[in-house]
Amino acid sequence: EKFIYNNEELEKLESMVGEFNVFDALNIKNQEKRHSDFLKWVLTPSENHGFQDYFLKLFLKKICLGKEGNAVSVFDIDTWSFTNVTLLREYKNIDILARDDENKLVIVIENKVLASEHSNQLDKYKKIIDSDFPDYKKLFVFLTLEGEEPTNPEYIPITYAEIVELLEKLVNFKKSTANEKVISLIQDYITMLRRYFMPNSDITDLCNKIYNNHREALDL
Repeated sequence: EKFIYNNEELEKLESMVGEFNVFDALNIKNQEKRHSDFLKWVLTPSENHGFQDYFLKLFLKKICLGKEGNAVSVFDIDTWSFTNVTLLREYKNIDILARDDENKLVIVIENKVLASEHSNQLDKYKKIIDSDFPDYKKLFVFLTLEGEEPTNPEYIPITYAEIVELLEKLVNFKKSTANEKVISLIQDYITMLRRYFMPNSDITDLCNKIYNNHREALDL
């Protein structure tokens, strides 16, 4: 009775998880390909989100900042235009490939949501890119939930928590000028990631508090 009656923490939790979220409605939170589709969309300068190359630059600066030996620097990224960058899905099984012919740059993003690297795929993809784009500068990115270390040291690890930070920065800087539907979609994606994949989210803290206060009832 104590757990059910007048439990403000439980009501707060129910209101948080009960809010409409398009990604929950489509049940795609565990579908790696759909995450890659969304990231490709928001990274592509020519897409209809209206951000042009703003988010792509945020992403590239994030992976290049403080990294020695990279093909490009933060200063390069800041001065280059990425308006004509082409992004591809599943180019020779590579999750996301960005090709910039103007600046002679190619970017590979291997995305892992609930899976791990297998079959030496990072080495295989690097060989493919080295062969297909011999004269291009190259960036290799390994995106995982918890910052799993890539087996190939040329890949730069990045986490979904860092993606959330970049998306929040995008929303904060572009909210006043961007389409409301686009902002709402990105906020839904951020909420979904925080709800299910971020270990230190508000929902996690609230669930822990509820469990600690009602441990006996919940265990029973």
